Amino acid sequence: EYLVFALIWQIIKQGILGKVKIEKHPELQKLTNDKDIPPEDILLKWLNYHLKSCDNQIQVNNLTFDLKDSKILITLLKQLDNSLIDYVIEDEDDLKRAEKMLEMADKIGCRSFVTATDVVEGNEKLMLMFIANIFNKMTSVPMSEIELKLQETTIKQLQGTVELKDIELLTLQDQINSSNSEINVLNAKVKNLQQENQLLQECIEDQRKTNKSLSERLFCKTAAMDSLQEKYENVCKEYDDFKTKQEDSQVE
Repeated sequence: EYLVFALIWQIIKQGILGKVKIEKHPELQKLTNDKDIPPEDILLKWLNYHLKSCDNQIQVNNLTFDLKDSKILITLLKQLDNSLIDYVIEDEDDLKRAEKMLEMADKIGCRSFVTATDVVEGNEKLMLMFIANIFNKMTSVPMSEIELKLQETTIKQLQGTVELKDIELLTLQDQINSSNSEINVLNAKVKNLQQENQLLQECIEDQRKTNKSLSERLFCKTAAMDSLQEKYENVCKEYDDFKTKQEDSQVE
């Protein structure tokens, strides 16, 4: 059961604190240039920035003990939304003041995670989530006119870069399409050559068969001629023998 709760806590913590980053809030660069600063330190700088903005001389060093009386949290909420009613009553105890502060937070949808007792007791984990939740919903670090102009200039430059990249992508796409067309033409030529090659192979095979047939016929003809030659020679020999006998007969 403890492991389940620990896992749930880590998921919630990651979901809430994962948004507390300088890159997600460019306006926070006026508080720090360190992009690797932990979320807890970002929240402290952010909280102290708003305290300073309302001429509050108090600066906090932690998100637990320094906030236990809820006075700083009430000041923060008023700074973030000046339509909230200031419930601070000096003679009330910390628990009642914490409850009033949570009523203020509820009006801007930021009461989640803590009770008045958690605030007074300085519950480290829950107070961290509470402050981070307020931060995520009400970051509110106004930028100066110069910073706004710089940001607008940067945005325009980025838009120009994006447009150039879009043009490059379109050009590249055209080149790819052109290359694909050339490839298709080449593929068609290759296919035609393969078909022609197949026809040539078939012609060669037919010619081989024809040559083989002619060779066989030539062999037969040659054998027949050899046989006729042999018969002719035998006839000539018999004729010569016959002629010789006749001549011998006449002499006698």
